[in-house]
Amino acid sequence: MSVERQLEAGRKYCEENSLTLSNENFCDLGISAYKNKKRDGFDDMIEAINSGRIPEGSYILIEAIDRLSRKGIQETQKILSQILEKGINIAFVGDDAKTLSGVVLTEDSLNRLDSIITIALAAELAYKESLRKAKLIKDAKARAREKAKQGTALPKNLPFWLKYDNEHKKYDFKSDDDKNLIKEIIELRQQGMGARLIAKILNDRKISSPKGKGWSHTTIRKVLSNPALCGDYKMYQYIDDKFVPVDLISNYFPKVVVTQI
Repeated sequence: MSVERQLEAGRKYCEENSLTLSNENFCDLGISAYKNKKRDGFDDMIEAINSGRIPEGSYILIEAIDRLSRKGIQETQKILSQILEKGINIAFVGDDAKTLSGVVLTEDSLNRLDSIITIALAAELAYKESLRKAKLIKDAKARAREKAKQGTALPKNLPFWLKYDNEHKKYDFKSDDDKNLIKEIIELRQQGMGARLIAKILNDRKISSPKGKGWSHTTIRKVLSNPALCGDYKMYQYIDDKFVPVDLISNYFPKVVVTQI
């Protein structure tokens, strides 16, 4: 795993430089430094620096410049200043550090031309690479949407009662038990029961949820509002940091009901 690899690189760096590795670890798993999403791990690190929990003279160990930001030179320098001006050092460690491997930035680095140029070049490369990857992903998703519109079944995250049949390249019900369960949930709703009561009934019967845990009213509501019940596929696109519905394909999945609950 990436986290384990980074921790090992951190341990090695501390051993080689007579430093003590702290238990503090700030992660934003699955969140790109390129997008404008809230990064709790990064925000926690800045708060720890500002509050003194990470004391002056400490080292922040990161694997690559793009862990701070992939938005270009200006944003990267702004973040570096936030950290370095507090007397916190930044060391680049691990295989992903590449051209910055072994580089240590201190508060003095903000005034050194060689450090500024080195960081600027690395930040610019990270920014261009992020743009390239973002375009590849966007193009791939656009091609997938077009295939879906043409009726092509594609491997993707599916409702718990459906599966992708790789041999026949189509969707089918995962099992009779799952099919009967989703039908029962629909029948309970048609009898006038709310999501909380339905969840309670399933939990009382020790029926596991799709994630193997207990049912919640939120999960029941998501199931009952899923267009896939009627065989429809609602397509989304990531626009301005939000998933926005862009199309609805009818008769795409095997139907459970004729009319949406």
